[in-house]
Amino acid sequence: MTILTVDDFREHVTTSLGDDAVQRLLDAAEAEIVRYAGEPGTATESYHGQGRYLTLSRPAASITSITEYRWGTTTTLAADDYFLDPSGVIVERLWGGTNASRHWRGRSVCTYVPVDDADIRIGVQLDLVNLALNFNPGATMEQIGSWTEQFAQGAQANRALFDDILSRLNAGPSLVVVQ
Repeated sequence: MTILTVDDFREHVTTSLGDDAVQRLLDAAEAEIVRYAGEPGTATESYHGQGRYLTLSRPAASITSITEYRWGTTTTLAADDYFLDPSGVIVERLWGGTNASRHWRGRSVCTYVPVDDADIRIGVQLDLVNLALNFNPGATMEQIGSWTEQFAQGAQANRALFDDILSRLNAGPSLVVVQ
């Protein structure tokens, strides 16, 4: 999957770098996005424990399947066994469904379709590559006539900006039980 092509990128950013160099930066930014927020499309998360609610790491547009594994028994839950909160993040175990239970039992594996975040990924990739293009380690101030430019110092400031950009994808916590 490619978030942005070199031509798409050049619509937003002017740089003297050649296409191969821009492609390497785009590839690196995309790899960071996938490492932070996962691949777009179907996601699968696993949890072992009990409780009435599961919290997904990404908002779900829909649940594909939920399977519980307990004492050598595998149970694929029916749609009336759980409720996906409108937030898309909380899944409640329902009493009264086909496989009724008041709480999640054993190991639960949830496969779901995350909410489409393609536009956010585009913005994040643009910003990550821009950050790479404009990183000036060690530069603290530049003055030309009455024009002055000052940068935050060192790699720590660059890393903080990098983390802030990625946080827009808001990957959140892993699948956990909320009691």
